Amino acid sequence: MTFRPKIQNKISCTVFCFLLFVVFFCILLQSNAQSYIWVYQIFILIFSVAALEVLLKYILSDYVYELKDDNLRIFRIQGKKSVCVASIALSTAYGPVEKSLLSKHTIKQAKVKLNYCKNMYPESYYIFNFDFNGKNTVLKFEPDSIFVQAVNKQIELSKISHTERNKDDHE
Repeated sequence: MTFRPKIQNKISCTVFCFLLFVVFFCILLQSNAQSYIWVYQIFILIFSVAALEVLLKYILSDYVYELKDDNLRIFRIQGKKSVCVASIALSTAYGPVEKSLLSKHTIKQAKVKLNYCKNMYPESYYIFNFDFNGKNTVLKFEPDSIFVQAVNKQIELSKISHTERNKDDHE
Protein backbone atom coordinates (compact mmCIF):
# COMPACT_ATOMS: atom_id res chain seq x y z
CA MET A 1 0.00 0.00 0.00
CA THR A 2 1.35 3.43 -0.91
CA PHE A 3 0.31 7.02 -0.30
CA ARG A 4 1.57 10.27 -1.79
CA PRO A 5 0.66 13.49 0.08
CA LYS A 6 -0.57 16.51 -1.86
CA ILE A 7 0.17 20.20 -1.41
CA GLN A 8 -2.40 21.68 1.00
CA ASN A 9 -1.19 25.26 1.20
CA LYS A 10 1.13 27.73 -0.53
CA ILE A 11 3.12 28.74 2.55
CA SER A 12 6.36 27.23 1.25
CA CYS A 13 6.08 29.18 -2.03
CA THR A 14 5.38 32.38 -0.12
CA VAL A 15 8.35 31.85 2.20
CA PHE A 16 10.61 31.04 -0.77
CA CYS A 17 9.55 34.23 -2.60
CA PHE A 18 10.04 36.32 0.53
CA LEU A 19 13.55 34.92 1.06
CA LEU A 20 14.45 35.61 -2.59
CA PHE A 21 13.14 39.16 -2.21
CA VAL A 22 15.37 39.66 0.86
CA VAL A 23 18.39 38.29 -1.05
CA PHE A 24 17.83 40.65 -3.99
CA PHE A 25 17.23 43.56 -1.64
CA CYS A 26 20.53 42.84 0.15
CA ILE A 27 22.31 42.63 -3.22
CA LEU A 28 20.85 46.02 -4.15
CA LEU A 29 21.92 47.55 -0.82
CA GLN A 30 25.38 46.01 -1.10
CA SER A 31 25.97 47.55 -4.52
CA ASN A 32 25.30 51.02 -3.08
CA ALA A 33 27.15 50.53 0.22
CA GLN A 34 30.50 52.16 0.80
CA SER A 35 31.50 50.19 3.89
CA TYR A 36 30.54 47.03 5.74
CA ILE A 37 29.93 45.18 2.49
CA TRP A 38 30.75 41.93 4.29
CA VAL A 39 27.63 42.35 6.46
CA TYR A 40 25.42 42.36 3.37
CA GLN A 41 27.31 39.40 1.96
CA ILE A 42 26.66 37.42 5.14
CA PHE A 43 22.94 38.21 4.95
CA ILE A 44 22.92 37.26 1.26
CA LEU A 45 24.56 33.94 2.08
CA ILE A 46 22.23 33.14 5.01
CA PHE A 47 19.01 33.97 3.14
CA SER A 48 20.20 32.23 -0.03
CA VAL A 49 20.84 29.01 1.88
CA ALA A 50 17.45 29.28 3.61
CA ALA A 51 15.70 29.83 0.26
CA LEU A 52 17.52 26.87 -1.26
CA GLU A 53 16.51 24.67 1.69
CA VAL A 54 12.83 25.62 1.32
CA LEU A 55 13.00 25.07 -2.44
CA LEU A 56 14.59 21.61 -2.19
CA LYS A 57 12.62 20.27 0.79
CA TYR A 58 9.11 21.59 0.20
CA ILE A 59 8.71 22.74 -3.40
CA LEU A 60 10.79 20.40 -5.57
CA SER A 61 10.44 17.27 -3.39
CA ASP A 62 7.61 14.78 -3.15
CA TYR A 63 7.24 11.99 -0.64
CA VAL A 64 5.78 8.53 -1.07
CA TYR A 65 4.90 6.44 1.97
CA GLU A 66 4.94 2.70 1.38
CA LEU A 67 3.70 -0.03 3.71
CA LYS A 68 5.12 -3.40 2.74
CA ASP A 69 5.11 -6.46 4.99
CA ASP A 70 6.50 -5.32 8.35
CA ASN A 71 8.17 -2.12 7.06
CA LEU A 72 7.16 1.48 6.60
CA ARG A 73 9.34 2.98 3.88
CA ILE A 74 9.48 6.62 2.88
CA PHE A 75 10.79 7.73 -0.49
CA ARG A 76 11.82 11.28 -1.43
CA ILE A 77 11.25 12.03 -5.10
CA GLN A 78 13.09 14.90 -6.80
CA GLY A 79 12.54 14.97 -10.53
CA LYS A 80 13.16 11.46 -11.86
CA LYS A 81 15.28 10.45 -8.86
CA SER A 82 13.70 8.45 -6.04
CA VAL A 83 15.60 7.79 -2.82
CA CYS A 84 14.51 5.73 0.19
CA VAL A 85 15.08 8.11 3.10
CA ALA A 86 13.59 5.89 5.82
CA SER A 87 12.83 2.22 6.26
CA ILE A 88 11.29 1.46 9.64
CA ALA A 89 10.43 -1.96 11.02
CA LEU A 90 6.96 -1.71 12.53
CA SER A 91 7.96 -4.11 15.31
CA THR A 92 10.02 -1.24 16.80
CA ALA A 93 6.89 0.92 17.33
CA TYR A 94 6.11 2.09 20.85
CA GLY A 95 2.44 2.39 19.94
CA PRO A 96 0.04 3.15 17.12
CA VAL A 97 0.37 6.11 14.75
CA GLU A 98 -1.34 9.08 16.39
CA LYS A 99 -2.98 12.26 15.20
CA SER A 100 -0.79 15.32 15.79
CA LEU A 101 -3.05 16.90 18.42
CA LEU A 102 -2.73 13.89 20.70
CA SER A 103 1.04 13.68 20.79
CA LYS A 104 2.68 17.00 21.76
CA HIS A 105 4.24 15.35 24.83
CA THR A 106 5.62 12.50 22.70
CA ILE A 107 7.40 14.93 20.38
CA LYS A 108 9.10 16.75 23.26
CA GLN A 109 10.44 13.50 24.76
CA ALA A 110 11.97 12.21 21.51
CA LYS A 111 15.74 12.20 21.05
CA VAL A 112 15.51 12.06 17.23
CA LYS A 113 12.84 13.89 15.20
CA LEU A 114 12.21 13.15 11.53
CA ASN A 115 10.00 15.34 9.37
CA TYR A 116 8.80 13.89 6.07
CA CYS A 117 5.88 16.22 5.40
CA LYS A 118 5.20 17.65 1.94
CA ASN A 119 3.79 20.89 3.39
CA MET A 120 5.74 23.36 5.50
CA TYR A 121 2.99 23.81 8.10
CA PRO A 122 0.55 20.96 7.43
CA GLU A 123 -3.06 21.28 8.52
CA SER A 124 -3.10 17.69 9.74
CA TYR A 125 -0.26 15.27 10.23
CA TYR A 126 0.46 12.08 12.13
CA ILE A 127 3.17 11.06 14.58
CA PHE A 128 4.84 7.65 14.61
CA ASN A 129 6.92 6.92 17.72
CA PHE A 130 9.48 4.10 17.44
CA ASP A 131 12.84 2.85 18.64
CA PHE A 132 15.85 3.52 16.40
CA ASN A 133 19.22 2.21 17.65
CA GLY A 134 18.03 2.48 21.25
CA LYS A 135 16.82 6.08 20.83
CA ASN A 136 13.25 7.30 21.14
CA THR A 137 12.47 8.58 17.62
CA VAL A 138 9.45 10.48 16.30
CA LEU A 139 8.42 10.53 12.64
CA LYS A 140 6.15 13.34 11.47
CA PHE A 141 4.35 12.61 8.19
CA GLU A 142 1.12 13.29 6.25
CA PRO A 143 -0.72 10.08 5.33
CA ASP A 144 -4.47 9.79 4.94
CA SER A 145 -6.65 7.98 7.49
CA ILE A 146 -6.88 4.79 5.38
CA PHE A 147 -3.08 4.50 5.26
CA VAL A 148 -2.87 5.15 9.03
CA GLN A 149 -5.40 2.39 9.74
CA ALA A 150 -3.38 -0.04 7.64
CA VAL A 151 -0.14 0.91 9.44
CA ASN A 152 -1.77 0.56 12.87
CA LYS A 153 -3.19 -2.84 11.93
CA GLN A 154 0.24 -3.97 10.75
CA ILE A 155 1.81 -2.67 13.99
CA GLU A 156 -0.63 -4.79 16.02
CA LEU A 157 0.12 -7.86 13.90
CA SER A 158 3.87 -7.38 14.18
CA LYS A 159 3.64 -6.94 17.97
CA ILE A 160 1.61 -10.16 18.25
CA SER A 161 4.02 -12.13 16.07
CA HIS A 162 7.01 -10.64 17.94
CA THR A 163 5.48 -11.70 21.29
CA GLU A 164 4.82 -15.22 19.99
CA ARG A 165 8.43 -15.53 18.77
CA ASN A 166 9.72 -14.48 22.19
CA LYS A 167 7.52 -17.13 23.86
CA ASP A 168 8.89 -19.79 21.52
CA ASP A 169 12.47 -18.72 22.25
CA HIS A 170 11.96 -19.00 26.03
CA GLU A 171 10.42 -22.48 25.86
